[in-house]
Amino acid sequence: MFDGDKAFVGSMNLDPRSQRWKPEVGVLLVESREIAQQILALARLAMQPENRYRVVFEPQDGKTARLNWIAEKNGRQTHHASEPAGSGRRFEAAIIDWFLPEELL
Repeated sequence: MFDGDKAFVGSMNLDPRSQRWKPEVGVLLVESREIAQQILALARLAMQPENRYRVVFEPQDGKTARLNWIAEKNGRQTHHASEPAGSGRRFEAAIIDWFLPEELL
């Protein structure tokens, strides 16, 4: 979304992995206020606390810390010791891990 009237549709994330492995930057520039507003509404929905996780380092025993995924649902936080993704997503991540160098993850 640019100015409420235009939307740029693409698939590249702003990280080194995407720059190297996904060189396509943009697919389409849409000059339609209606479509741009729909895309903005979808982005806002995706950013709602119920639809995302916050990843933090939390101390375990005073010496070490480990990653914790914090989710929020109905105003309550839950902590997960591993990524709270479904088995299909975990399988996909494991396959990708075989092909991508560690420094790009």
